[in-house]
Amino acid sequence: MLLSALNLKQIKALEILCNQFKLGVPSTWSVIVQRQKIQKLRRMARSEYQMLTDFAAQLEKEGCDPEFLTRVQHHQNLWAVLLKDEPEFQQFIRPRW
Repeated sequence: MLLSALNLKQIKALEILCNQFKLGVPSTWSVIVQRQKIQKLRRMARSEYQMLTDFAAQLEKEGCDPEFLTRVQHHQNLWAVLLKDEPEFQQFIRPRW
């Protein structure tokens, strides 16, 4: 749950993510807009994470090259960052990417 507004550094990180994933950048970053963008990013992350989970399972089943499977799992873990149950905005200021 969103308890307060993001600071300027966090808003800049959110803006970069929104630009990168073509989610649009609002002219004003109200708390409600911040929360909506975070929720969109989480939905996108959930979808991508699930797709990669299914793909990795299929690769394992087919006996795929372990190095390629490791790369797929690495990308899966990157999406998982946006799905963690920690305060929604803290993950944008931690250097995990």
